[in-house]
Amino acid sequence: MISAEEKLRFSLVCKEISNEELCGAGIGTYSEKRLHKTLKRFFCDDESCHEVRIKPDGSVGGKGESGKGGYIADIFREGEIIEVQTGSLYSLKAKVKFYLEHTDYIVTVVHPIAGVKYLSWIDTEDGSVRSRRRSPKKGRVTDALPELYWLSDMLDNQRLHFCFPILDIEEFRLLDGWSRDKKRGSDRYERVPTDITDIACVAGKDVPSMLPEGLAREFTRKDFSKLTGFKGRKLYNAITLFCNIGAVQKGEKRGKSLVYRIVT
Repeated sequence: MISAEEKLRFSLVCKEISNEELCGAGIGTYSEKRLHKTLKRFFCDDESCHEVRIKPDGSVGGKGESGKGGYIADIFREGEIIEVQTGSLYSLKAKVKFYLEHTDYIVTVVHPIAGVKYLSWIDTEDGSVRSRRRSPKKGRVTDALPELYWLSDMLDNQRLHFCFPILDIEEFRLLDGWSRDKKRGSDRYERVPTDITDIACVAGKDVPSMLPEGLAREFTRKDFSKLTGFKGRKLYNAITLFCNIGAVQKGEKRGKSLVYRIVT
């Protein structure tokens, strides 16, 4: 859940960063994308705690300290490392493993979910923004399941936690794709958060509680897909996640469908 005070603070952070970029060269010109930057400041407004090196011996360097080995944490404060990951959690796997093996700190992964998304297209020739529309899909916390698959072998660690902010987002994409309308295969230019509606925080060991609501004790891939909307690789990742952590077991086939069983 999120309080009115947190919603207001998020709104103020969005405005601050928007004003900073307007005073600079505009949207998308910073090496750090707007969504990442906004969440980092929302979760910790003390920028002296940003970009802190965690050394191989588990000690902490100064902000922006150079040197070999270790990783730069997005946020380090009061014995907690916070990593904001707006893309796939696969690219965070080695980093999280390092933190859990080389430190005694709590590790929190922040992974945003677009609850409401508006999509706009940018003409690459003149830079104009075209055809803004609202996406029919409404994001849910369970949308994170295919990404949690990449960290499934670490979820039993008591120090690993997750926060899933549910955001309203304006997404801008370039009209540079391979299809006739240039939308398929297009590149994403920027995601701009405009509001926060909820925050779901889950300990790694409690991920089994994220099984989709309404899922029968015995189910097939088709049943899981109906409840989540996942298909292909996302569907495989989500079900395999629960198998990996022992929340679900594979059963026998019924006709052409493999049956899975929830472990109570």
